[in-house]
Amino acid sequence: MENEQRVNMREVAKQAGVSAPVVSAVLLGDRARARTVRFSPATAERVTQVANELGYIPNRLTRSVVHREPFALAAIAPWPHHDRYSDILRALALHCRNDDLHLLVEPSTFEHADILERLRDLAALQIGAVALIPSASQEVVAESVIQQHREHREICPHLCCVDWFFDEVVYDCVTIDERLSMALPLRHLAERGHRRIALLGTATERRLRLLREEARTLGLEDSLERMEEGLVADRNIDECDIPELARRLLRRKPRPTAIYCLRDSYALITFGICEREFGLRVGTDVALIGQDDTPMAQWLPTPLTSLNHRNAEAAAALYQLMIGRMRKNKLPPRPICHMIEPELIVRASSAQPAPTT
Repeated sequence: MENEQRVNMREVAKQAGVSAPVVSAVLLGDRARARTVRFSPATAERVTQVANELGYIPNRLTRSVVHREPFALAAIAPWPHHDRYSDILRALALHCRNDDLHLLVEPSTFEHADILERLRDLAALQIGAVALIPSASQEVVAESVIQQHREHREICPHLCCVDWFFDEVVYDCVTIDERLSMALPLRHLAERGHRRIALLGTATERRLRLLREEARTLGLEDSLERMEEGLVADRNIDECDIPELARRLLRRKPRPTAIYCLRDSYALITFGICEREFGLRVGTDVALIGQDDTPMAQWLPTPLTSLNHRNAEAAAALYQLMIGRMRKNKLPPRPICHMIEPELIVRASSAQPAPTT
C-alpha cells in the first residue's frame, strides 16, 4: 500500500495559479503576509476552493514556530463540569476562534504537582497565555495558596485565573466581587424580614471576613454563629458533603428561616432535603438562595433565587487579559484584577419568613 503524502502549500499555489505567500495569507490568516500580498476576493475564493478539493490542511504549528507567533491560548480546567466554569470555557473558545486562535483545554486535578506538570507541558508548546479556570488549589490557607500560585507564574509568566479569593493578587485574574456576593443575598433576605439566616458551602478567610462585615452592617451580629454553622473553612467541599450539612442546619432549634447556598447544586440538594425529609415548603416555610444562576434554577418546582455571575462578561475580560499579555499590549506590569459585579435574580424561593405559631 502506497504511503499517502500530505498536500503542501506549493501544490495548492500551483493548482490555483498564485504564489505560496498568497495561499499563506488566504488560508492561514497570515497577518504579516496580508499586509504585503495583494489579492482579490475572487482569488481568495479560488484558493480556498482548490485547497478544499486537494484536501489541504494548513499547518498552524509550523507557522507559529517560523513567525514566533503563538497560535493558541490554553486553559487548565480542574473543575470542567462546574456550570460556571464550563460556561466560561465555551465563551473563551468562541473568542479565540473569532480571532483566528485555538484554545487548548487541559483537564487536571486540584493537586499542585498536577497543575505544575500541565503548565510545563503548555510552556513547551509555546502557548501564548494560560488561564486557570478556576484558580486551583487543595489548600485553603492563604499563605499556602499564594505560594503555590507564585510557583505557577515562574513556569508561565502570561498566566491568568478565574475567581481569586485572597487579598494579595499573584497574577492577572477575573473574579466576582465577593463583597457583593455576600451582601446582595443577605440584604435581600434581611429586607424580607429574615433574621435567622444560614450559609452553606466552603468559606475562605476572606469570605468569612466579608460575611461578618455585612452582618454587622445589617444588624445581624447575633445571627453570625448560626450563619457560619454550614460553612466549612478547613477544606474544600463538594456535593457529597451537602446533605449532612443541610440536615444539621435544619435540625437546629429554632431552625433557620433562610439558607444561602454558595452553589446552585448545593441549593438543589438542600431543596430536596427541605421538602422530602423535613416537610418544609421552599418559598413558604423556608427561603432558599443559590449561586451561579444555572438553568435548573428556574425549572425547580419553586424557582430558585440565585446570584448571576455574568459568565459571558467574565470570559470576555479574561480573553482581553490573555491576548493583551500575549501580544505585549500596553498593560501594566503589575497583576490586574478585573472585578465582575454579580446580579441577584429574584424568584419565588426567597419569600418572607412564615409566621410563627
